[in-house]
Amino acid sequence: MPRIPRAIVDAMIAHAREDLPNEACGVIHAVDGVPASAYRVKNSAASPYRYLMDPLEQYKLETRQDESGETLFEIGRAHV
Repeated sequence: MPRIPRAIVDAMIAHAREDLPNEACGVIHAVDGVPASAYRVKNSAASPYRYLMDPLEQYKLETRQDESGETLFEIGRAHV
């Protein structure tokens, strides 16, 4: 099972704290199945109880993923 590097975990925790009291949203891309990059995505719901990832940001990340050769590893949300 691939492990998420500490730097990505730390970045996700920082993002969740910065977005308080709302849910934080983001995606992790991988290279050869190994998590390589984390990207923040705006929570359009702006709510501590639910999240809605901004569709335009998601599209841009999918385009970036296709161009870079990375693959989707995880789509997630967090609340600290």
